Order: sequence, then C-alpha cells, then structure tokens
Amino acid sequence: MKLKYFSLLLVCASLSAAAAPNEPRPLALTPDTKFVALPDYATVGKYIIDGAWTVKSGQNYAFYNVEGRCIFGYEYTVQGNRWPQMVGGAVIMYAKGNTYDNPQQYILYLDGSVKELPAELTAPATNFVDGVALIGRNAGFKKEYIYINTQGERVYGELTSKPMQFCGENYTLPPLRDGLRAWCDPSSSWGGKWGFIDKDGNLVIPAKYDECRSFSEGYAIVKENGSVYFIDKKGNKAFEPQWSGVSGIQSVSDVHDGIISVSGYSVMTYYNTKGEKIGEVDGGSSFYGGYAFYNISSDYYSGTTWVMDKTLKQVGKADAIYLEWNYNGHTPDFNDLGVATSSGKKVIAPDGTVLIQHRGVNGNRANDYEIGDFSGSGYAKAELRHNGDKYYGFIDLEGKFVIVFDWNRSVTEITRDDNNPYLIIDPPGGDPIGDPIIYPIPINPEKEDPIGPRNTSRQAYTVSVRAEPAEGGSVSGGGQYYKDDKVKLAATASDGWKFTGFKCETQGVRISEAGEFTIDGKDVSVVANFVKKDVIEDVTTTGAFCAHQDISVNDGEYHLIYDAYMEMSAGKDIDTPYGNNTSGFLTCMIDGDEVITVKQKVNGKESTLSCRMFFVPMKISGIIKADGKQYLVLDGGQMLVGGITLGKEDPLAALFIELVAGHDTFGTVSKGRYRLELTQFDPSTGECTFGNLERFHPRMGWILSDDYPSTHEDRGFLSVNVDASIPGEFFRGLHMKPCSKRQVQWTPPKSWSEDAYDALVKDLLQQLGALETDWDMTFGK
Repeated sequence: MKLKYFSLLLVCASLSAAAAPNEPRPLALTPDTKFVALPDYATVGKYIIDGAWTVKSGQNYAFYNVEGRCIFGYEYTVQGNRWPQMVGGAVIMYAKGNTYDNPQQYILYLDGSVKELPAELTAPATNFVDGVALIGRNAGFKKEYIYINTQGERVYGELTSKPMQFCGENYTLPPLRDGLRAWCDPSSSWGGKWGFIDKDGNLVIPAKYDECRSFSEGYAIVKENGSVYFIDKKGNKAFEPQWSGVSGIQSVSDVHDGIISVSGYSVMTYYNTKGEKIGEVDGGSSFYGGYAFYNISSDYYSGTTWVMDKTLKQVGKADAIYLEWNYNGHTPDFNDLGVATSSGKKVIAPDGTVLIQHRGVNGNRANDYEIGDFSGSGYAKAELRHNGDKYYGFIDLEGKFVIVFDWNRSVTEITRDDNNPYLIIDPPGGDPIGDPIIYPIPINPEKEDPIGPRNTSRQAYTVSVRAEPAEGGSVSGGGQYYKDDKVKLAATASDGWKFTGFKCETQGVRISEAGEFTIDGKDVSVVANFVKKDVIEDVTTTGAFCAHQDISVNDGEYHLIYDAYMEMSAGKDIDTPYGNNTSGFLTCMIDGDEVITVKQKVNGKESTLSCRMFFVPMKISGIIKADGKQYLVLDGGQMLVGGITLGKEDPLAALFIELVAGHDTFGTVSKGRYRLELTQFDPSTGECTFGNLERFHPRMGWILSDDYPSTHEDRGFLSVNVDASIPGEFFRGLHMKPCSKRQVQWTPPKSWSEDAYDALVKDLLQQLGALETDWDMTFGK
C-alpha cells in the first residue's frame, strides 16, 4: 500500500474548551494535527526524537518527520533487536532483504539523503548517541566494533569497543555526560570491564569496573570487586556511603541536586556527596529540580503523595504520584525538559504540579486515556478516547496532538461529550453545537511519495597503483571506484626495463595477469613490478682462482674445510656440463664422502645429526657493472645434502628428518641467476674479494639471496624444499687468488646412492645441460 498522510481540518479551540488557570491541560486535537495512515498491524516507536519517528511493518522500517511526511518508506531494516531511531537526524540501516552475506549498510538522514558506508562495516550497529555510533567491521575471522560519526567517518582513532547493555537498554552506546562516556573494553571477558573516555576518545579512566553508569553532577557510580562507590572525573574514589545491604548499583540513584537515594526493602535512604546519611522516608523518589516525592505508610490508600525539598522538609503535597524504580533512581522519569509522566495518566513538574491530564468529569471512565514518557525533543505518545472513538498519536508539551496515526474510522462523527468538557467541537462558520450535532471530519488524502532516498552518496574506494621501482615504468587505472566496479590496470615499461606483473598489497583481492579485478568493498593498493635488464658483459680475465675456507661448527668442535675454486676464460673456451665454450664456473670443493656430524637438541633432548654435503658448480655467465660496483654473474648450482641421519636418542624425530630431507636423493639444480659482488678487483690478474650474493627475482629484480622465496615440491604427504637459494653471505670475505687448475667433480660420489647412481647422475647432468634460469624466462636467452 502506498502510504499517505492526511490533514485533519478541525477546530477545537472555543473559550469553553480552554483549561482554567492552574488546571492541567487536556489532550486536544487541533486544526494542525496531522493524520498519518499506516499499514495494518504496524508498530510505532515510543518517541519523536530530533524531528523523526519510526514505524515497523514486518521486518522493515519507515521513518516520518514531525510534519507527518514519510521520509523513508519500508525499504530498510536492521539485525537483532535494536529499535532504529534517527537520533541527531541520522540512523544506520541495512537495505531490506540484505542482512546476510556481507550486507551493505547506509546512514539515512532526516532530509531524505543517504550515505553508503564502507562495505567492511557489515556487523550490526547501534543508534547514534551524542553524534557517535558503534558499528562492526570485518577483522579477519572476527568482528571488531569501531566508532563512527553521523558522516560515517571513523572517530576516536584506533579505539574499539563492543555494544553492551547499559542502563537497562540492550545493544547500545553510553551517552556523553560531564564530558565523559562509559567505555567497555573489547578485550575483557564476557560482561566486559568498564572505564571512561573523553569526547575525543582518549582513555581517561582505565577499564577496571564490573559495572558503571554515566556521570551526573561530576560523579559516577561504579562496582569493582563487589564494592559499590562513586568516582570523580579523574577516576579517584570520591565517596563510599556507609550503607549496608547494597551489593549492586541498581538500587542506588545517580547524584541529583547533590543527593543520592538508595532503595531498601521498606524505606528510601538519602546521602550527600560526602557519603553521609541525611535521612530516610517510608517510600520516596530521587531528587530532581530541588524536590522529591514520598509516601507515608499511613497514607498509602489516601491517594496523597508528599513533596519535600533538599533538606527533607515537607513543602507540599500532590495527587497520587506513582513512584517507580528505574536505572536513574526511584522517581518519575524526568527528562531533560523537566517533565515526567506518572502512571501513564498525567504529566507533572518536579514540584508535583500536574501539567497535562485528560480525564472525565466526576470520575466517569467513558473517557479513557494513556500518556507515555516525553522525549527530550518534547513529544510523548498518547491515546484519547472520546465517545467510543480512539485517537492514538504524539502530543506536545501543551497536550496537543501533532500526529495521529491510529483512529477507528476513516470518517468520524464527533458529538458533545458532557463527561469531557475540554473536548468541544465547534464547526467553523456553523451553528453552535446542539444536542447532539454530527460533524464529519474531512480526511483528505494527499498522494505523496517518501522524501527519500535522495542525494545518495555512494562510498568511494581508492585504487592506489605505483611502479616499483619508480623509474621502471608507469601504470594507469588507479583512482576512485564504487563497489562492484570493474578495474583494469595497465603498465608500460621504460626503456631497458620489463614489466613483470602486478602484486596486490590488499589482503583478499586477486588480480588477473591482465590487471583486472572487481571492487568488493575496500581500498586496494597495487604494485606494478618492473625489472631492469642489466647489460651483461663478457669476462676479461682468464685463469684459475681459489680461496681456502674453514667454517667452525658447534663452537669449534667441528670444522667444515673446503676450497672455493673458480675458472674463467675471456675466450669462452671452457667446456662444462652446462655446455661447451662457456666463460667458466665457480664451485666449493667439498668432499662428498666425508660424514659431517654436529650436536643439536631435538624435542629438548641432546642428539647428533650426521650428513654429507656436495656443491654443484655454478656457471659463470659474465660481468655486470651497476651503481659503481662490479658483479660476477653466476647461474644454477646447488648445495646438496644427503645421507642425513639423526642420533637414535629420538628415533621418531630421526625418521621425520630423513623423510623431510628426501634421504639419498641428488635434488635439483637451482634455476637461479645470481650476481656476486667483486671488491678489490684487479682486472689484470683477476684477483678479487667476494661480497654479498644476490639472486634475480622475476618481479623484484635483484634481492639478497636469503630473501628469495623457495620452490617446494610435494613428496607424498610432505612438501620438500627443492630450490633453496645459496645463502647471501656464503662467499662473503673469500679472497680469490690465482692458482693452478684442478680436477672438478660435477656430481656427488657414488656413496650417495648405491642402487640408482647412474640414473641420478644422468638426471642431474641433464638439468645442467638444459638449464633455463628465471632471468632467461623473464628476458629470453
């Protein structure tokens, strides 16, 4: 059904209808009362707050303004049991039917405009309280609740919390009172620990309390380890009244007019802010506006309620004020405007004066009534029954209906009601009311669509792209996008550089090789990798070179001794398994038959580890001169480990290590291209000192060999490292001097494999002869 709002053209203001001086104002329909037609079985919220009220139909909600105009139709919903309200003119909602599978949330505004929130904010939100709300976002496998303002911007820095019950309200956010807001520590256990933050989200009072309420007149009541007391705004214990039988904060009021009331079994006791008892009454209320109410047991059935001032002196009496306990004390619920509703029958001031009361003459119950609590905006729900007709809507502080949303006839007959002299209908321009006169109320529907949604502000997401390194090239396609937009990036390499692919730095986003992806509700950061194709020059030195190496193991208990050996030829006339006519090779002459044994701890037990090692020579492919340095270019090679055994002190660990290592296998040849820094290099003799070893990465270019990600191979239920890089400092500090040529072994000795040695050697030599490095696959041979 399309919703309509109606204007009631009715005059209710004759002299005889006006309340006499000091008489309470009655409920009244006026020519300005707006009639709003709602769906059958719709539920209306308790309040008009900041110019808006909420209606629920099924699982969806509509919002109306105080003029009766529909702001949003039934197009939005919430999760959980929150009653959504436009506090401060804004409310957080889901689109109807969209509350699961990463649902989108929006802020709806009083003027009908809409703001789309970031897609990561999928968990339910609270209403706004003093301009701030809590809303849940995805944080890995859990939800994290952050603070946002009415513009959807995150506030309070990195501070998080969790929605909790506070002052009897579920899933809410405490208000800002005396410049401080109660804060629940999200890391605390179930139930939470409470502290206080300031208006900027700075933690002022640490979260150590089991319960608390908001500050009032500079004090807040807290409960800590079973003790109930008041603190000041610095978190110091201000006072702890000398009471007995108080185990929780619910029976203690906030500070009002400098006085605290404590509800006991049969009495109300009062304390000052020094914690001193100042008196008690049979049954009373908290103070507000300088007054409190109390009942005397002997007057229980008399309908009399007494009024006292802050000295507990009786200063007057009122007519039957109902004293009801709530989270602010034993009192009628006075709002910030200084009015309260008692028993749903009358609206009173702090001194007991009745401001609004609609009642029949001589106690005639034909005129029923019901008045709810007033909001801080000055409106309350009320029900008026007149001659069997019912009007249900919102009244203002003068008792006048501003909105009627429920009545029992579309065209209502109004007659004089002698039991209700305050409701007199005088038709404009007509004869005086007879006995009776029937006057039909014209209800003129105006077909108007809801004000919103309009001016929808979509949440933009930023795609940031950069070239790395910056001189490597340029990349396009970054900018502002919306959820579900398709993005296509493009990269152009500079001269002498090559684009090697996109890398997304944002978790959960996958970019195709063509640079395409879809915005799924988050900012995205992308790196376009470029690598420079260095010029590789031929070596200019011919000869053999070596350096002696002695590596201490177990603090000198064992020494791994070997020679680093290198042959180079400027004429490219060295034949190797890598091919004929190469520029040479570099190797470490480690005796593959020697068993190396070292001590270690496995599962906390002393043990020994034994193995054999062999270094597959690396091919020399030239010289690179870059950044004022010279590098020797090396391809392939590998450090192989075989015959691993563990001391039998822990046979299970020994078996595992043997499986992981791929016992008695030759392994594979690395596909890496390395560059080894040459320092103190003498081109005439070839004598030099080695520096750090770097390896070429297809995306990142030259990186320290230790930082290169290894390749893994599945072997049964294990993943075995088959392309480990040679450590970056493996050759560092070796001073290579000319030496005589030596016989070089290219494969491990036969002791490594008794059964399939020939096949393993053949496989290893084939890998050497067909080597294609990462460099070759990137730039081509």
